[in-house]
Amino acid sequence: MENFNIEIDVNGNTKSLRNGSIKTTKYSPVFAVKSIAKILESNCNDVDYSKAKTTNSHYFEVFEGDIDIQIRLSNHTKKADFGVEESYVCCNNGMFEADVCSKEGFEVLKEKLIEYLG
Repeated sequence: MENFNIEIDVNGNTKSLRNGSIKTTKYSPVFAVKSIAKILESNCNDVDYSKAKTTNSHYFEVFEGDIDIQIRLSNHTKKADFGVEESYVCCNNGMFEADVCSKEGFEVLKEKLIEYLG
């Protein structure tokens, strides 16, 4: 698969933290988590899933042969030291990464993940 980097605008409120800030959204990733889990489990043997204890962040990782996937689904962006880190879906040198916190981001993630696993 060719390299790509898709940045996804996040509409939400910026929340200042001690060492940076995040952007919160009203997005609930429950459907996205179930959908991405189904896609990964039907295409990969060893899918690692975890949920953060104190936030609404869900993580998927797959390291299997030529497959290298890291996905984060949440209702907020990651903490950034300067400014606010945005949402994205990318593939660089065969490694697929996504950080999604919106419905629009989920749609991009789903399409590109299916293409990557294709």
